[in-house]
Amino acid sequence: MHFTALREMADHLYVGIGYHLDYHYKIVDQLLDLDTEEPVITSHYYYSFANSFDPQSYFSSGTSFNVLYDSRDHTMNPYKGSFLQASYRINTEWMGSTQNYQQLYLETRLYKALSQKMPRHLIAFWAIGSFITSGEAPYLDLPSSSSDMRNRIGRGYVASRFRGKEWVTAETEYRFPITKNGLLGGVVFASATTTSREQTVVGENTFDQLKLFEAIRPAGGFGARLMLKRAGRMNLSMDMAFGQNGAKGFYFAVGETF
Repeated sequence: MHFTALREMADHLYVGIGYHLDYHYKIVDQLLDLDTEEPVITSHYYYSFANSFDPQSYFSSGTSFNVLYDSRDHTMNPYKGSFLQASYRINTEWMGSTQNYQQLYLETRLYKALSQKMPRHLIAFWAIGSFITSGEAPYLDLPSSSSDMRNRIGRGYVASRFRGKEWVTAETEYRFPITKNGLLGGVVFASATTTSREQTVVGENTFDQLKLFEAIRPAGGFGARLMLKRAGRMNLSMDMAFGQNGAKGFYFAVGETF
């Protein structure tokens, strides 16, 4: 449960506070196997054990302070404007968290029209950065790819494929009309994702520390847009995306990806 109350302080500028509760329980780690001659240790089990979390359940509960700037001309399908958000979340044991930790979340969305006559012809940019600034977050609450509100950023990789105390994903999208009446459109997009990782020793295997931006995973793809409702700019979105090492995915949604 995530709830944020915002008040407009100036044109397009909002400030507010929020409450956030994440409760993971009855966690089943299907790859974990501790009963074999050579135990199979998963990232979730190792991280939970190393940071004193119960690998079957844990809480994150806390408040947030939020600043938001939104000048987009439409929330579902913008043709111009920008969206900027900064949120600082403080999770405390006295509010129910398993452990104390703090987290900074930053998000940017920018839209630049390329034609006044055809506003659907534009360049869009989206970036999210999430950082654990102090303490230890539960494994499933660590910043991870596709952890935006609708789990859409980072197309080409399965959600939460990359996870760490620091995570940044950025993507750009070229949107263009195909038919003159605006019924059919297309998109081409590319993205890059990076996470940090602390040095980890699992059995005889040692995984070196990775700093943010030291390893970058690219992805890209293309898609089609079918206008369902012109007045509300409601599109039917169909995207095909490809990442490294054979990663790929097909995405179907109502509305633009961002």
